Amino acid sequence: MTTLNRSNLNHLMRSWLPGTVAVQVWLSQQGISPNLTNWYLKSGWLEAVGRGAYKRPGEVVTWSGGLYAIQQHLKKTIHVGARSALELMGRAHYVRLGAKGNFYFFGGKDETLPAWFKESTLWDVTVKYFRTTIFSNNNTGLIEEIVDGVPILISAVERAIMEALYLVPKYQGLDEAYLLMQGLSTMRPKVIQELLENCCSIKVKRLFMHLAEIHDLPCLGHFNTSNINFGKGKRVIAGGGVYHAKYQLALPKIREE
Repeated sequence: MTTLNRSNLNHLMRSWLPGTVAVQVWLSQQGISPNLTNWYLKSGWLEAVGRGAYKRPGEVVTWSGGLYAIQQHLKKTIHVGARSALELMGRAHYVRLGAKGNFYFFGGKDETLPAWFKESTLWDVTVKYFRTTIFSNNNTGLIEEIVDGVPILISAVERAIMEALYLVPKYQGLDEAYLLMQGLSTMRPKVIQELLENCCSIKVKRLFMHLAEIHDLPCLGHFNTSNINFGKGKRVIAGGGVYHAKYQLALPKIREE
């Protein structure tokens, strides 16, 4: 190995956060060209995670290390959301959720998961990815959480429950959403206000307010609903059955309502 190549490698290892994936875009920013990357790969200084993505040799990298690269290296807004974010924060213990290992990711409508992430056999979770326009500002309501020693962006409680409501009824049961909401009495009114104003889903906004009122959550008295567009006309969810006139929602009967 030449002195220059060794210097580049030393710089790379100092800059590379342990437990994370490195993609070629970021490697190039560290002075590692694609040709040099291939040389390091053949020499055993790197191991491939997939096409254009790498890890340190022998290092255990989990899904959070892959998501870190998507967020920090590729600058995508893809993040853990809905009930999966609540689980990571320990806020989903009120209900029995789906099988352990299933995770919900959210991103913008034009953002795709890299092939190397989707095809990798390293992850111990099964990811369901949703490309949505649920919020006009896709960075609203995200927080940093340390998962397996790696800092990643996930939905804060307020955004996570709205994403869960977005998935009702196909991917999220209404009864579970009701129970999840019951355990979120400390939600921040200012964050909710911003999210509701930025939310593009009439269903989510109405359902959020309806469930919040059922549980009489403390945040209710702090909203300026005149700035929130609740749309017009009736919304039917999962066939309806019980009509709630205030928010024009036709819903199945919710258990424990």
